[in-house]
Amino acid sequence: MLSARPWKLEAVIRLAASVCLCFFAGYIISVALPVVSAGKASGKLLVLDALGLACLALAMILVRRSWADGNAARRLVIVLICAYSGMLLGFWAQHVAGPGRTAISTGQMLVALASLQGSLLVFVPAFLREHDLNPIEAFGLTKRWPLALALGVLAACLFLPIGNLMQNATAWLMQNFPVFPMRPVEQSAVHTLRSATSWFDRLALGGATIVLAPLAEEVLFRGIIYMWIRNLGFPQVALWGTSLAFAIVHFNLSSLPALFLLAVILTLLYERTGNLLAPIAAHSLFNTMNLVALYQLETHLQQQPY
Repeated sequence: MLSARPWKLEAVIRLAASVCLCFFAGYIISVALPVVSAGKASGKLLVLDALGLACLALAMILVRRSWADGNAARRLVIVLICAYSGMLLGFWAQHVAGPGRTAISTGQMLVALASLQGSLLVFVPAFLREHDLNPIEAFGLTKRWPLALALGVLAACLFLPIGNLMQNATAWLMQNFPVFPMRPVEQSAVHTLRSATSWFDRLALGGATIVLAPLAEEVLFRGIIYMWIRNLGFPQVALWGTSLAFAIVHFNLSSLPALFLLAVILTLLYERTGNLLAPIAAHSLFNTMNLVALYQLETHLQQQPY
């Protein structure tokens, strides 16, 4: 059974705000990265980026301090001003940088992963300390862990063909029925993985896909958001709402139904085992099998005669 201990609202807000600020900082860096690497960065662009990052850093300092000290309302106003100023400066910098490549480079993808999933894992220990917990206690990591891992592996193996079938069926419907507003497109992350040619890029992206993303996303969606809403007394909202949010944040319509079902399965795994290792293992193995299949297909296509 999962713990019924609720997360503190202040701690949840602080964690969410911290991750959002890191994500915006990563956005500013990712916009500048291709321009700087090409040696085309102007002084104006660098100044805008520096000012934007400084605003976000100030907002982060204020967010991380205890809100029991001083005037919370005044601090919130300052945080919002700094955060929005940083975002506006980032958008201005993007305008100055000009239109970039539609494809996301390996460097930009790694910056995005570090600023979102990576920052989440950095801030979670402090989040747990606010509740006088460690990760093992908070997420049940030692609770029947061999069974949790086995169930995670089994769930991933069973879901893989179903998920691929659902995604292919959704893509076919989007392609053949005009009622859909857009045609199926490949996820930007998948396109970046497919485009990576060097072994360094593939290993870096593969490690992030197999280890970082599953760990961070399961901690966020199952370990924190699901548990928070569930323990507020809304278990059905927690299940369906977090599953839908998980599917939406991958920003790909053709994958949405399959990812939604995957999220439901991952949540039920956590609910039944009480151990976050179960959904982490399932998520990681699912990503691993898709990554291997992607690179095997690329190798096969490259070996085909013209």
